[in-house]
Formats: sequence, structure tokens, C-alpha cells
Amino acid sequence: MTWGIGSETQLSERVWLIGETFGQNEGRPLYQAGLRYWVVPNRVQVDATYGNRLGGGERWFSIGLRLLSPAFLP
Repeated sequence: MTWGIGSETQLSERVWLIGETFGQNEGRPLYQAGLRYWVVPNRVQVDATYGNRLGGGERWFSIGLRLLSPAFLP
């Protein structure tokens, strides 16, 4: 079994706070938190997150780029 819960909270017009915790039926859960920024509103987004296993031992940092296009179909 895999589970997770997350949230996005708008801090300003272009900045969002993101948080998530997730896990499997074995082992300690993991979490990640970071910021998401709209470079071009509704088209280009950059995010940076830090994550770790609850209790420590497995951490990471990620940077992402999200490109959104207009809808292909009506």
C-alpha cells in the first residue's frame, strides 16, 4: 500500500508553498517541502523542494521546471 497527503498554499500572486508527506506500508514516511514560483503566469513554473525521511537518514533537494501549453483539444 502506498499513501500520501499534500498541500499547496498561495503566499503571493506568483509564489506557492508546497508540502507533502508520503510512504508505504513498511518503513518510516518521507516528506518534502518547498516553494513554487510562476515565472510566466499559467505557462512557466519553477519549483525547489527539500525532502527527507522522518527521523532522518535519506534527504534530497530538487529543482523543477514546468512548462504548460494551451489545451490541444476544446
